[in-house]
Parts: sequence; C-alpha cells; structure tokens
Amino acid sequence: MSDPISIRNITIAGSGTMGHGIGQDFALAGFPVSLYDISEEQLQKALQKIERNYHEMAGWGLIAEEEIQPALGRLRAFTSLADAVQDADLVVEAVPEY
Repeated sequence: MSDPISIRNITIAGSGTMGHGIGQDFALAGFPVSLYDISEEQLQKALQKIERNYHEMAGWGLIAEEEIQPALGRLRAFTSLADAVQDADLVVEAVPEY
C-alpha cells in the first residue's frame, strides 16, 4: 500500500467567478491558498468578494465570525504564476475561457 498524498498548500489559477469561490472554501477549510491572476485589480476584487461572502455566511449562521479573520489570513494573492505555484501541492485551474 502506498502512502497517501499530503496536500498542504493550494494554488488557484484564476480569481474570477469560479476561482475566488474555490479559494474561499479551501481557506475556510484550513488550507493556505495562493490566488493567482494576471490582474492585481481582479485579485483585489476577489479578496473583497471573499470577505463579503464570509460575512454573509456568518450572518446566516453557516460559520462563526471568529472563523473569518483566520480564513482571510490563509489567502495570498499573486500576479506571478511562478511565485503562486512555488509551494503548491495542488493547483486548481479556474482561468476564464474566451
């Protein structure tokens, strides 16, 4: 029997509609998450959406307010793909298709 793969760090490539949601869930679950996008502006929008979503979730009683800041602290934003994937054990591709 082989050893299971240990996932410690996750990178999400693309921080739009799908990417920010995937990243917010992994961060809430306790994983360090690197969000990658080509646009700093898009990354800032994604982080703002995630924070808003956490507060809405807390308002609905789905998570505790005390979970928000630690989850936000597990998110890092990158415009360099090389930097974003440097320590990744798992990369999720969520880049928009045009």
